[in-house]
Amino acid sequence: NTSKFKVVQFDEETGSIFAASSVTWFSWGENIYINIEELDNGIIMKFCSVSIFGVYTWGKNEENYHKLINNFEESLII
Repeated sequence: NTSKFKVVQFDEETGSIFAASSVTWFSWGENIYINIEELDNGIIMKFCSVSIFGVYTWGKNEENYHKLINNFEESLII
């Protein structure tokens, strides 16, 4: 909830999340695709952030990844 990504679609059965980031001065927003797979020895998360419009992302895709990971780690703190 603190990432400020808007969840557009969520499929609990497949572990797929489609979200969007908001428009900023540097970006028209990004589509964010997250897929969570359970393996025999753990869990793998696939993350993809794609600019909605524009050729250069100004680092927003990487920023979205770090924002998600940081918010996830903060949610684990008791």
